[in-house]
Amino acid sequence: MKKNNENLNKMCRRTFVNLSGSATLGAAISLLKPAGVNAFFSGCPNPPILPGYIPSIASAWIRRGTHESSYETFKKTIEAATDFSWLSQGDNVFLKLSLNSGISFPATTDPWLLKCMIKLMYEKGAKKVLVGDQSGAEYVVLSRYIKRGSSRKLCSKAGLLDVIVRNGAQPVFFEENGYYDYFSVMPPKPHHWPKPLYITKKLKQFDHIIYLPRVGAHVLADFSAGMKIAVGFLRDDSRLVMHNGGKNFY
Repeated sequence: MKKNNENLNKMCRRTFVNLSGSATLGAAISLLKPAGVNAFFSGCPNPPILPGYIPSIASAWIRRGTHESSYETFKKTIEAATDFSWLSQGDNVFLKLSLNSGISFPATTDPWLLKCMIKLMYEKGAKKVLVGDQSGAEYVVLSRYIKRGSSRKLCSKAGLLDVIVRNGAQPVFFEENGYYDYFSVMPPKPHHWPKPLYITKKLKQFDHIIYLPRVGAHVLADFSAGMKIAVGFLRDDSRLVMHNGGKNFY
């Protein structure tokens, strides 16, 4: 039990939280059982988010085929995980997609989940809701000399772009502003980065970031889910450095 608690502490203190946003929410939705909401609270010593904030987890079961009429269940699930004290009237909220490819859900973010989260953010007082990502190098390449593929087109193909536009959010795709629309940072120590990593300047326009992950696995990262989703903020050269991390990648 002691070992598990130590691992929990290390996980909670991952420096990517500092890098990629002050608030991370996840809604785990299953389509097997009747609707209901259960909240499970687990303390994490000294989380690098806000003083006094203790992360929590909430989950819900939704009967297969009833998700379109289950917004209230979705809302109660998110409210069980946070009291939204971090969100002020007029804040800009970015919803980070899992858009590695243009393949539809479950390979990418659930469009129903996206629609519900956009609606909820506006209900809670967000001034602007922005949604987007930069897809993986298999489909989108951005270097100093080459620009190939389009995250916007992949978002449309996956059925997410229409959801963004129809629900009053603003689509954002990081590669569209070019190779130099990134800034360099070094994560707090300890880390294994041999040189600065480059992340999109769009991060400076967001007050909060909410991850909308998929259920996924990775040959180097094992079961990744939402843990690796912040890779989308990295420029291609930094992604290459990260994947060359070998034993330190996991």
